Amino acid sequence: MALDLSALDSTSSAPVLGDRAPRASLDRFVEDEDQPRFEFDDHEFEDFVADVKARGILQPVIVEALANGLLKIRFGARRLRAARRLSLPDLPYNISEDPRQLDDYSQVSENQQRKNLTPLELAKFVAKRVQAGDSRKVIAERLRLDASAITHLLALIDSPPFLLELYHSGKCRTPVYLYELRKLYGKNASLVEDRCATAEEISRRFISSLAAEINAPTPVITLASAPEDSLEKLENRGQDGEAPSPGESSQPHDRANEQMLVRPVDPTRIKKPQLLGKYRKRDVMVLLNRKPTSSDTVFVRYEDGSGEQEVSISALTLTQLSDRG
Repeated sequence: MALDLSALDSTSSAPVLGDRAPRASLDRFVEDEDQPRFEFDDHEFEDFVADVKARGILQPVIVEALANGLLKIRFGARRLRAARRLSLPDLPYNISEDPRQLDDYSQVSENQQRKNLTPLELAKFVAKRVQAGDSRKVIAERLRLDASAITHLLALIDSPPFLLELYHSGKCRTPVYLYELRKLYGKNASLVEDRCATAEEISRRFISSLAAEINAPTPVITLASAPEDSLEKLENRGQDGEAPSPGESSQPHDRANEQMLVRPVDPTRIKKPQLLGKYRKRDVMVLLNRKPTSSDTVFVRYEDGSGEQEVSISALTLTQLSDRG
């Protein structure tokens, strides 16, 4: 069931606007240590500060009254920080005792409605809830995320320094891309670092190409390319009970090895196809195993982990057909 956040800015059925709400000096407000948002230094926050400077604080912050007289911010950390940046004398507030507004998931939902949490902020919240005993399925349902997004987000926790540098530099902020880079990094760290350093953009196409390079199979010897001495061994092995040459194994797996020598690899065959594209400037994967409701639509999965949607084919730009391997 979706959270009802209609009352987040009020403690009664009628909203209390900023000009009619009680006000308190900034030194009475304290931030919630468990607040999921912790990345504030970006262009959007600077724009928000400029807006507050021009128009003031339009909505009261929602607080929890503490026994020592301080007011702990439940919703409105950005407003408090903007007020401090501008040295405002006070801030409008509403005290909430509604348990729904004191729930950790409500904080995430409220932040997502105002300005999405960054992937790392969301990842740390998910890690906290896992540690508290929530299952990944429950977390995904309550945050209304695709189940795979929880796995991708958790991969940001304790990531190698290289991946965190990519994230903080802004070069790659998509959780699923960072997740896949982390797996590739474990296979060939130096190659991943080299390719990422020279890449103009970390995209699905880039990751697929990098994966193909790292996972490239060992060349298979066929009869056409096998050395003559190898062919002679194959022809002579097993004839008239001839024993294998010294160092050669007589175990049953030799038969499989012989089959590999004569089985060519079709380089044009795609074993696990994945069709990638963009929908409204967002990276998506076309779900080839989902039947659409009409002939002019397809189901897509957003690469940022925000879920699936049926979209018009005409609004979809296809970018790559590759093998998931």
